[in-house]
Amino acid sequence: MLLCPKGGFNCKSHLTEINRLYKDSQNYQQNKDYQFSVQALERAFEETFELQKSTCINCANVFQAEIIDSFKNIEDELYKMSGGLFGRRYIRSKNVVTKTLLRLTRKLEESKYANINIPNRNTGT
Repeated sequence: MLLCPKGGFNCKSHLTEINRLYKDSQNYQQNKDYQFSVQALERAFEETFELQKSTCINCANVFQAEIIDSFKNIEDELYKMSGGLFGRRYIRSKNVVTKTLLRLTRKLEESKYANINIPNRNTGT
């Protein structure tokens, strides 16, 4: 719980759920069930935004980065598998992963931009 000022007290249930979903995603990926892998990772990603609401931004940032990296790994795996004679069956999954990765990356950037404290010109705060 990365130098958590509250010792992880506020976010244990969120972290448990994120870890469960992340593990589920890895299991699905190992079984080449990419649709369920993507769904589990996406749910884990959404759960990280609950962490941000409970003052656990450092943990949320770490998990978000890890989840984005996992999507990139799945995308790379599917790219390699989508070539060749039997690769056509993975093209659709690769496209879904690519679109999901793009959407989540945009959401992450938008949330980071929304969390920037811009001083108020009138009050100076």
